[in-house]
Amino acid sequence: MSSLPIFGADERIHLMRLPAPRKHSTSKVAFHAPVSPEWLVPCGQQFRVRDSLAALQVADAFGVEAGLVSADAVARAGAQQSEFTQALSAGRFARGLARPRQVIKMLNPELESPGESRCRWLFHILDIPVAEPQVEFTLPSGRIARVDFYFRERRTVVEFDGQIKHARAGDLFAEKKREDGLRSLGLEVVRLVWSDLSEPQRVRSLLETAFSRARRMR
Repeated sequence: MSSLPIFGADERIHLMRLPAPRKHSTSKVAFHAPVSPEWLVPCGQQFRVRDSLAALQVADAFGVEAGLVSADAVARAGAQQSEFTQALSAGRFARGLARPRQVIKMLNPELESPGESRCRWLFHILDIPVAEPQVEFTLPSGRIARVDFYFRERRTVVEFDGQIKHARAGDLFAEKKREDGLRSLGLEVVRLVWSDLSEPQRVRSLLETAFSRARRMR
């Protein structure tokens, strides 16, 4: 692919296999079935598959979560769902169409980072009601706060913070004031970091606790 985010992929070089001679994948290089030339774009002196198809190929090889990380970025850059649907018909997927189809069903251009895409997938596998992405609130200070996810019926906000360990003291203070402002509106706030995304039951517990607190506050 181009400079799109990748999650969960192996470290092999992935190449499209030419019709002849037939080549087999190794521990360092993976060969994939060729696709129609219309799905290729120049890349230096070589070619690569178009991003929409490449994202579905990631899903085929490494799972829906991995595919969503790439596909959401492709959609955010302007690709329409129809292009992904066309790619579904054009691709030759080793494991069938189930994973690519799930990616197309769930992709969302409003998700702004790999972490948010992974959060959305985690909510799905935990069977938690769909959250609205990128919702804005006006805080008592007059500042506008846009949150990553909002569970409207549960009055709960989820924020993904992939850089919290690297934040400066001033940034942390500003974020604390922002979070206090959200809470003053009667919202519960759950903050997730990278390590949480590998612990589904911890995330379930955090959300259920927040949902319970929100119910008691009504």
